[in-house]
Amino acid sequence: MKYIVNYSAGAMQDVTEIIDWYAEKSLAAASNFLLQLKKSEKRISNNPNLFRVFKKNYKKANITRYPFSVFFKLEETTVTILAVIHFARSNKYVKSRLR
Repeated sequence: MKYIVNYSAGAMQDVTEIIDWYAEKSLAAASNFLLQLKKSEKRISNNPNLFRVFKKNYKKANITRYPFSVFFKLEETTVTILAVIHFARSNKYVKSRLR
């Protein structure tokens, strides 16, 4: 079963800020980040249960080649991406974003 993927407003803001940051350094890096994010989104959509559980109700998927994780919540037929967060962020920060 393929799940519908939705982004929360906070996750959309995360993605925009990350792409803007990479675009300042290199348009190719920004474009590749977006491509890798879309690949992660597709893997999540195809089989969200492959990903490890993070704090009971959430799951975490790493983005290939980039130091970011996608945090999401699995519902009946949808996956809601709640945040896209850099590896260096503390668990305390991550938990605060998932509330």
